[in-house]
Amino acid sequence: MPTPVDVSDAITDAANSALEGILPEAPETPESDATSEDTPDPTPTATAEPEGEATPEDTPADPVTLPEGYVTVPTIGDSLATEFELYDPEGAVEIPALQVEYKANGKVRRDRLDQVVKLAQMGVYNHQREVAREQEAQQQMASLQERLAVREQQIERLLTDESLYSAARDQYLDANTPEQRAHRLAEENAALRQAQEVEQHRVQASNFYNNELLPSIQEITKAFPEVSEDELAAYIAVAAQPMMERGMVNPRHYDTLRNYLLNELVPWARSTHTSRTAKIEAARQSVSKKAEAAQVSAQKAKRAVGKVVKPGSRGLPATNVKSKPNASIDDAVDDAIDSVLSSLSLST
Repeated sequence: MPTPVDVSDAITDAANSALEGILPEAPETPESDATSEDTPDPTPTATAEPEGEATPEDTPADPVTLPEGYVTVPTIGDSLATEFELYDPEGAVEIPALQVEYKANGKVRRDRLDQVVKLAQMGVYNHQREVAREQEAQQQMASLQERLAVREQQIERLLTDESLYSAARDQYLDANTPEQRAHRLAEENAALRQAQEVEQHRVQASNFYNNELLPSIQEITKAFPEVSEDELAAYIAVAAQPMMERGMVNPRHYDTLRNYLLNELVPWARSTHTSRTAKIEAARQSVSKKAEAAQVSAQKAKRAVGKVVKPGSRGLPATNVKSKPNASIDDAVDDAIDSVLSSLSLST
């Protein structure tokens, strides 16, 4: 029969095996020294180094020897699947390229550490979403339970109160007579027809605007550029206001809008364009006349100064430089004033 193994002895042996090679071995002490009462001096005795031998500083460091069962883990060289930090008790450390094997959805997976972290982040998001859904489901369940409790109380009152039961029964019979059922059916059909008509009118209104109104507005503005599309649209909106039904113009009023465009909006656009064009032309002619008058005044001022101060006399230099044409009224006036001032300064 095998001898039973003591658990504490097995744990001690396993710990000693794991620490073997990590902790320094204790020096062997002779029996005579062990029995001696004197404590040996722990300070090592300095030994002279032979000449010509390399010093410890010149000797390259030996590679780190890991304990038995330990390996060097490389770090992740490429980009991470997600950003995260890894810490030990002393601070942040490089992220090792470790593979994690685990079971999920009944299957064994093996992913790199950064991929496992990304899956954990997705799990947190899914967990929060599930918590929100669970809370919403609980609220709906509480509401249903409350309504069910109220309904059970009503049923209990109906079954225990004969007068209440009779009144509820009579009200139910009155509401479900053949006449009442036919009336409700007619109301439902009318509502359905109204919804279909509204949808049909919406489609017709969209086609009418895109195929007729909008192209007409664009053609009017092209023929009369001084009138804008916003102005035309505003006038159409005001004219269509009395024709609105359920937020749109009823198709039976489309001919009225067409007549409004031809007989009222187009003549208004023509008149407005003509009036604005005439004003612009009058303003342009006024500016041109003022420019011509300014140029004439400048010429007169030059001739008047020329009579007082003759170029070439009294040691004054003759000026034959032609002036540049004036681009505006202000330029012509400034040119005349500059000419007068320069002539007066030369005559002094």
